Amino acid sequence: MKEIRVKDTITAKLNLHAVDMKVDNDELAEQALRVIADMPRALLYRLLLFAEGVDLPLSTVIINTLISDWARYTAQGEVGITGPRMLHEYMSAKTPDGKRHAITGRDLFKALRDIYKQEIIDLRIAYLVEREKNAPLTEAESQFLIDNRAGRAWRDSPLYAEEQKTRAEIQKHIDSGDVEIIVDQEPNKS
Repeated sequence: MKEIRVKDTITAKLNLHAVDMKVDNDELAEQALRVIADMPRALLYRLLLFAEGVDLPLSTVIINTLISDWARYTAQGEVGITGPRMLHEYMSAKTPDGKRHAITGRDLFKALRDIYKQEIIDLRIAYLVEREKNAPLTEAESQFLIDNRAGRAWRDSPLYAEEQKTRAEIQKHIDSGDVEIIVDQEPNKS
């Protein structure tokens, strides 16, 4: 295996951190290297491209991304969003042998993307519903509310009117006794 050479300035910074944290210098160096070694290749590649695009070192991009995340968590606490919070990035799963392992890589990315996308949709809906009270929305904004079944744009849409008509028709059949509602239940296993 080829020996890895590290600049003296990096070694000095690592030594300072090891002393401050009261950990072994080699252990800290191994953990630092593990961050890159364990990183999914696709993520590392994207981070390298991003770092090149913003003309910053990879380390700065990673550090600033982490700082941004921690700042967001702190800000949520400062505006009263407190209490138990699911830290989605630390999701784990059980293997068939009962051991837990962290969900990482592409699986974690997809899960987080879906969670964050829904959070962003919810925020945009809330913003547009509030805004439509005072000003007309653009066609794209109105369509967004219609697609997400929210706000006055949704209630004023032909799709909403059609849905209400269908609901009324179903309710009419239920009320007249023409339709029997069957709730599928599992048999009682006592």
